Amino acid sequence: MKTLLKIEEPAEALLTPAVFARLPYAWWVLPATFLLPDLNMAGYLAGW
Repeated sequence: MKTLLKIEEPAEALLTPAVFARLPYAWWVLPATFLLPDLNMAGYLAGW
């Protein structure tokens, strides 16, 4: 199981930008969507 996790994380890190490059979105969308859970939690903690 540890080996699978060690392979999975670098594969995701390499494949995500490669797949995203083929989609019709601007590059700023990738880090923005990566940070959405953090922004949601910040809003929740702020009481919004």
